[in-house]
Amino acid sequence: MTILFLIFASTFNLSSSTSALADSPVTFELLYKNAEAALARRDKPKADFYIARCLSFVLNGRDASKTAADLQPLIKRRSLLPTAFLPASYNPEFLEWFEVSVNKRWDPSPERIQERLGIVEVTRSSQDNYFASVGAYAEMQTWHVQADDGTRPMTLAMGSAKKKPFLIAGKFVGGTAPKLFKTVPLGVASHALHYAWKPDIVDLDGDGVPEIWLRYNIAWGNGFTQVLAIYKITDEYEPVLFKEFRGANDGVARRVDDNRVEVATGFGSHVGLSPMEYDKHRLETFEFRDGQFVKTGESEVSHLLKGPDWKRYLLEN
Repeated sequence: MTILFLIFASTFNLSSSTSALADSPVTFELLYKNAEAALARRDKPKADFYIARCLSFVLNGRDASKTAADLQPLIKRRSLLPTAFLPASYNPEFLEWFEVSVNKRWDPSPERIQERLGIVEVTRSSQDNYFASVGAYAEMQTWHVQADDGTRPMTLAMGSAKKKPFLIAGKFVGGTAPKLFKTVPLGVASHALHYAWKPDIVDLDGDGVPEIWLRYNIAWGNGFTQVLAIYKITDEYEPVLFKEFRGANDGVARRVDDNRVEVATGFGSHVGLSPMEYDKHRLETFEFRDGQFVKTGESEVSHLLKGPDWKRYLLEN
């Protein structure tokens, strides 16, 4: 029995007879068929669960005979309405990453999927005896890249805000069964989860107990806000939010090293620009000193997503 199943069983009172996956081998055809069946009974959340996995299955090269185009009849039946827009002025490689990175996250190894509940562990990491991951429910959305000569759609497998994504964490005690911490919903409010980076498990204050640093994008208007949430682990084994940074207007919020944070917020260099026309980012740096984060610098730079620098700020190491 896997760690992830133990977490789900503890959180959702599943019996030990519940399997993480159906007994049948996972194939494109099976996922497609399950999505069709869910649509037929008007179960959109379960249909999105299977469509997301089907899309991820193809993008991860699990079936060389299939492409994303094979999903179009199914996506058309889903009747997705336009959700948001991104400007075509963004770096083409960034726009490709924005679409592909999130769509690949729904096809992990079988033990990271709970089929009955429609939950997928979209990212995870471990350090020493501690582990942390993010569980999410799929929600299919259609975004558009907007240019002067028209738009092009992108289909995104987002994390649902109706059933909020959540932080799963724990600790191995004595090298045996893990001690599971209290499951914590992410601070997405009414916004869908886009991409979640691998959690960092780093001791911020030197007390011997690491903090969990969780970085993720949430959909916000036409674009996204990036969140860096830092959780302390209490004596009761409960992750408690200690500090949160937000990079608004297609911004950045990231840990640079053990005690330094960088936040970038998009803005316009002159009056009258809409958020989709913003051409600058305001960069702020913060350092942890004497138990709190202190602002140590601020500068203005050209918009990070319009040039090659986006990779340095967004791609995982």
